[in-house]
Amino acid sequence: MVLPRVAHASRVCTAMERAWYVAAENETVKGIARRLGMMVYDLVNMNTRIYGLTETSKLRAGTRLRVLAKNLRQYRADLQERAAA
Repeated sequence: MVLPRVAHASRVCTAMERAWYVAAENETVKGIARRLGMMVYDLVNMNTRIYGLTETSKLRAGTRLRVLAKNLRQYRADLQERAAA
């Protein structure tokens, strides 16, 4: 049985460990998703508590977004590698 993409993505997201990403002033959802290696669709769906959130939404400083913890860990590791080089 093949599940529709939406149902499959929702199930995967709820089963994975999540973390918080704190946005800087005027960051976009699309930019954050790209930086963390996530699909914009998944990031928006994980943050339905933020009314009107779209891929081009500009966020205020301090806005907390739910992200997958594995993506956040990888992003931090990449930043540390760049700082050490």
